[in-house]
Amino acid sequence: MLVTMIIITSVILLITLVVTVLFFRRWIGFCRVALRDVGEVLGAEPILDLWNVSTSVHGRIHGRPLTVKFTNQTRSSPPTVTVSSPMAPWVAFTARKLNFFDRWCAAWGLASPILTGDPRFDGRIYVDTGDPESVRMWLSDARFREGLLGLFDADVMRVACDRNGLSLVRKLPPRETVAPALVFDTLPGLWDLAECMRQTADSTTLSHIGKNHAMMRWGLAPGLLLMAGIALIIVGMSLYEPLYPVFLPVLFWALPWGLSVGIAYGLSVWMFVRLRTDRHILILTILAFALPGCCFTTVGWRYFGNGWLDNGAPTQYEATVRETLNKGRGGRKIVFTVDGKPSAEFSRPKGTYPRGLPVELTVHPGHYGIPWVERWQVRDKKFGL
Repeated sequence: MLVTMIIITSVILLITLVVTVLFFRRWIGFCRVALRDVGEVLGAEPILDLWNVSTSVHGRIHGRPLTVKFTNQTRSSPPTVTVSSPMAPWVAFTARKLNFFDRWCAAWGLASPILTGDPRFDGRIYVDTGDPESVRMWLSDARFREGLLGLFDADVMRVACDRNGLSLVRKLPPRETVAPALVFDTLPGLWDLAECMRQTADSTTLSHIGKNHAMMRWGLAPGLLLMAGIALIIVGMSLYEPLYPVFLPVLFWALPWGLSVGIAYGLSVWMFVRLRTDRHILILTILAFALPGCCFTTVGWRYFGNGWLDNGAPTQYEATVRETLNKGRGGRKIVFTVDGKPSAEFSRPKGTYPRGLPVELTVHPGHYGIPWVERWQVRDKKFGL
């Protein structure tokens, strides 16, 4: 039986591996040819990035450096082409079309969009930045606003500035290579925007703090905390199995502590992060990790610390088998009757354990008052251990 299961599992894994390789080969193969025509115009070979499953080509046109990047379609986003040109000095910002969520957050005071006083611009464009002073300076120039509006009129999804330069992103039809005209017809608008930024830039106000940078800085700790909490729950419940089902009581005990710490962390991020426009998205994303991270860590430590810090002497409990369960995939469980109450589910070896079979449990009191079982054994010798 074991050999048969190993063979079936190996065949399934092999088929999955072959299908995955063929899929990525086809996906990567399309990435290789997506920028072929653009590369011929720039006189450069496209470079494949296997880690991000994208292709980029670097070259010069009209004496200016240019980078074109193609990102293939995923389950949640369409294929896109990004055109970027180096720029110095630079400040991190992202401009996109205003949507319902932005309007709702602004109406409820969860966001502070940069307003220019130009209703045609303010009603269409949303700017996210870590340096609102510098961006407000650029937005006060009518040429800069008209340049952004012109790019979005050309079906541009997003305009951004970061350490790689000034870039724009356009959406592509599925399974189509990038036409050179799709790239080069927006270059004059991109270069005009960059020139306007160079002429009005004040190096004393520029900041390199953007939303992605702030997300990494403030979101790393709650992300690690979430993983640590899940690991503590798994290890604690495996090594120090509670005598009775206590997950819900432990969870209700942990919720006030976890929620308090998570909300306090979110408020500190709100107060100290330099983003002024897209703080609502940043805070909601961080809270999505911080709240469950703090709660799971509190629950996990309750389980793990209850057994790890326990110095109490063990006690022998007499119990009987209440029922045996098969959870699937080899998960065999057993439930006992202890002092007239059903116990938690414990792992059991193969064998027959009839209802009412007497067993002996070695139970520790627990550091936090949660009794946990070190081991159990059958008292009737004819059944064995």
